[in-house]
Amino acid sequence: MKSWHRPKISLEGFWSFRVDKCGVGEKESWYKGFESNDLIYVPSSWNEQNPDWDQYTHIVWYQKRFYVPKEFEGKRAWLVFDGAGYVTKVWVNGQFVGEHEGSFTRFKFTVEDKLKLGDLNLIVVEIDNTPSIYRLPPAKELNVTAFDFFHYGGIHRKTYVEFTDKCFINDVAVNMKSSGDLKLSVFLDCDEPADIKVRLMDKEFEKVLHDYVVKSVEKAFRYSVRIQGIRPWSPEKPNLYNLVIELYIDDKLKDSVYERIGFRDVEVKDGKIYLNGRPLFLKGFGRHEDFPVTGKYLPGSVLVRDFYLMKKIGANSFRT
Repeated sequence: MKSWHRPKISLEGFWSFRVDKCGVGEKESWYKGFESNDLIYVPSSWNEQNPDWDQYTHIVWYQKRFYVPKEFEGKRAWLVFDGAGYVTKVWVNGQFVGEHEGSFTRFKFTVEDKLKLGDLNLIVVEIDNTPSIYRLPPAKELNVTAFDFFHYGGIHRKTYVEFTDKCFINDVAVNMKSSGDLKLSVFLDCDEPADIKVRLMDKEFEKVLHDYVVKSVEKAFRYSVRIQGIRPWSPEKPNLYNLVIELYIDDKLKDSVYERIGFRDVEVKDGKIYLNGRPLFLKGFGRHEDFPVTGKYLPGSVLVRDFYLMKKIGANSFRT
């Protein structure tokens, strides 16, 4: 989910960095803060930021200080990682907040009870990227793997602190058909009933195509509708819309999220792939998302370049 309503503190930039070849960091309490002359940039994998780290695939530590204004008092605070790993452990101000396994899925931890408002805060991250046959994808060592891409490690994607009201939209699930059918499930984290407003808008957020209000929602609600005049999505005509969901209590806006969506049908029958009822022959690439120096982080300019190159050669699909 995307949101313009939720304030964020970006943690992008330079962090202190320390290699832990012997795995002693936790025993020596590095999570309370450590000394190092090495710097690293986030987001980006660690491997190509220093030639000495290029082939290193074990344990490292990251550290950064950040300021939290007092204006966020009373808010829920979420420490969000868009991608880091393989195994990530996180401490804030010396207190353990959570652990996550897997490099390429977003994860987050609640941290409002660990932050110091109106003051600097210390985040320390331990990452273990040791190859193992018990991890996904499996590997015995750096060059003996069950996959065909480099085993990058680190805080690959953006990380930030996001603030929400005590009552907020926890998750959204959307299913669309080329006919204009839309099925929506909205899940709340709220101790009291809330009103939910749903709007389907055009790509530029200029025109409301459909809106709906449901009163006194407790925890979750589901909604289905067929919207007339929808233009289906396809690679040749990638028509997109914005689905905006707002949460109100006593007519006051408490949360707002949106998703960019396309209406299309995909099915397989008689050995063929069909898109919106028409057979589709896939022409594309196996495209690993990595890039020199930044590793598993792709700058936006690289994404734009790659998509124009694929379009120019006549591709209509790719896999990562």
